Amino acid sequence: MIPDWPVIPEPFAAWIAIRAPGWLALGLALAGGVLAVALIRRPRMPAASGALMMIGALCLALAGGDPAWQRPLPQRVSVMVDLSPSTRGARYRDARWLAQRIDALLGDAPRRLIFFAAGNVDATLPDGRLDDLPAEQTVFAPPLDGPVLLFSDGRFEPPAVSPPIYPVIDPLLQSPGDAAIARLQVRDRELAAHVVNHGEEPRRLQWLPTGSTVSIPSGRTVVSAALPADLTVVGAQLGQGDLWPENDRLELTIPPPPASQRWWVGDAAPPGWRGLAGAELPLDPAAYLAPAVIVLNNVAAWQVPTAQQQRLAQYVRDLGGSLVIVGGERAFAAGAYPGTLLESLSPLSSSPPQPAIHWLLVADSSGSMAADAGGATRWELARQALLAVVPHIPPEDPLSIGSFARDLRWWSSGRSARETALLSLPPPDVRPTGPTNLQAALQHIIAEEGGGMPRELLLLSDTDADVDAPALLDGLRAARIRLHVLAIGRGRGLAALSQLADATGGRIMEALEPATWMKATLELFQRAAPAHVQRGELEIRLRGPLAPLGLRRADLWNRTWLKSDATAAGEAATPDGDVVMAAVWNFGSGQVLAAAFPADSADVLSMSGIVARPPRDPRLRVTFDAAALLKVTVDAIDGQQYLNGLELRLQVLGADDTSREELLLTQVAPGRYEAVLPAPRRPAFATLWHEQRVVDQAAIAGRYAPEFDEVGTDADALRELAARSGGVVVAPSDAGPIDCRWPLAAVALRSVLAALAGAMIGLALVWWQVS
Repeated sequence: MIPDWPVIPEPFAAWIAIRAPGWLALGLALAGGVLAVALIRRPRMPAASGALMMIGALCLALAGGDPAWQRPLPQRVSVMVDLSPSTRGARYRDARWLAQRIDALLGDAPRRLIFFAAGNVDATLPDGRLDDLPAEQTVFAPPLDGPVLLFSDGRFEPPAVSPPIYPVIDPLLQSPGDAAIARLQVRDRELAAHVVNHGEEPRRLQWLPTGSTVSIPSGRTVVSAALPADLTVVGAQLGQGDLWPENDRLELTIPPPPASQRWWVGDAAPPGWRGLAGAELPLDPAAYLAPAVIVLNNVAAWQVPTAQQQRLAQYVRDLGGSLVIVGGERAFAAGAYPGTLLESLSPLSSSPPQPAIHWLLVADSSGSMAADAGGATRWELARQALLAVVPHIPPEDPLSIGSFARDLRWWSSGRSARETALLSLPPPDVRPTGPTNLQAALQHIIAEEGGGMPRELLLLSDTDADVDAPALLDGLRAARIRLHVLAIGRGRGLAALSQLADATGGRIMEALEPATWMKATLELFQRAAPAHVQRGELEIRLRGPLAPLGLRRADLWNRTWLKSDATAAGEAATPDGDVVMAAVWNFGSGQVLAAAFPADSADVLSMSGIVARPPRDPRLRVTFDAAALLKVTVDAIDGQQYLNGLELRLQVLGADDTSREELLLTQVAPGRYEAVLPAPRRPAFATLWHEQRVVDQAAIAGRYAPEFDEVGTDADALRELAARSGGVVVAPSDAGPIDCRWPLAAVALRSVLAALAGAMIGLALVWWQVS
């Protein structure tokens, strides 16, 4: 609220200050005592003399209080006008309007005019419009010799010391309608732009250099686009629509992958790669922080022990590493991937998504299987061999599993392999006992309803039973059953079973040593399964992230199927229709690319370069926030334990190698480290190091000057500035004049009052004598 009185108060508006209130109280007490004595004694004194005497005593008492007249001391007002680029479009940029506004607010007060942006310039008002003064960031440094009338948007750091400041709110800077790209960052394989549009109309944002556009509505919006694989410099540009084009564009340079190891599992590792056999993969999880990519080149699941497969899964899922799986005669289903972690890692499934075969697994549980086989019974080893097959069966295929002796006993019948794998089998009452009644068991299987699907029967038996092959053959063919036999003994039924296996298109294998039964059963299953490797010349059309590789030809490929969350990266026309031949997906925090065909080393190197990225230590969670300031935060925690005392170093390198800055992160809390520095003006790479290892890396967009981070009046900052300095905010509706609250000059009144007291007392005495 602006007072109605003039700028320079009249003398009557001044006030009196008592600088010695104790002496004043004492003087008044003495004057009161004198008055009391006079009233009691009633001296023979004229009334006029008594009145003069009391006035003199009162003046003397007041003089003892050391009174001072606090008179306003008018000073020159500094009128400071912000001409930094962020105030472009302000109403006060019109010199005529500004002159009228100054006169209305200051009246006849003395003044001087100062323009400022990066510094102060004494000025006089020109005709026409006030142009920008160049500034990377506005600096407000008011003179200290008088109050300040301020025309600005308040976008500056407040001064530590200042006189009273009277900010004038500009009507055109309250809602300037500016739009700006606040952030530009790469996340995963996308380019994301954070856009703030303060205007009422939508704006068009163009991705650079592709030229594609997207509409940006009013408000705050995050838009993204796929990051082209063959570009190194990308950016975003807002179309024209406001007075501040400086904040309408950001660009960044995609950093090259940091120097990391590359591991090759399989034959013929290329130069520069670390060649490993599957069993040679490290078991130490920390070792997997070294490779940016691991390639499995035509590698079977049995070549990579389970412990190493677990480390590969951790490498991709937890460390964010990259894995490339390349096909061949030992890969995917041909390499027994189903039921293993390699199958879980791959974006291509080795098994069809729909049930195709009904699998029948039957083991001999006759009394002869109770014999000891070196630490376990023959039955225990046969049961383990049969159950080892279950994880490798396509999960949607129906499965019946059981045993036979005198009678056939199904442990589970007709459930999917996925459901069967969750059961506890066999039932606890299944034990080896009774005769080997194989003929009846086979007849029972033939008689069962097969649901119209072909059936693959895997039989594990010592073959010591009578088998009438001619009586069974027609039934097996009619029921579409192929018989596969693992002969764990050379019994009298072996020849008949061999005849039935050959006639139905099945297989027969011998495994006389119990220690080999599990391996032989899995091998028999692989032979019984449909052909996993297809042959014939094939043209593969690569697309998506592999599009730069174009067309490829293969004369051998693995039959695979695309998983639901994966993205196809290549396909081919086969006799069975179009088949996905390559795919990519995110697995946890990492990425896996799979190609279901053999590829030469040049193609594998190209695929690896597309997905390769350094793994990340899961104990260190890094956040890059690149806006007006570049802020890097690291949360370091291992399980439930904070990691304190780490030496983390941030390196910011200009993309054009023209600048370099390094600093250590400061620990600000248990397990938390931070670094804050001004955002670079040109595209840069930020790399976080822990000791001698790269923890993370980010592309940082080249930032416009801090002057354009925010456009428009910061009303809260101006109100705080006025309140701290003792001034008042002037609203657009305030007509003036304002109260500049001049400093007060003290005029001492002690001598005047003492002289007046002496004169009054002397005059009283003279009047008394004369009377």
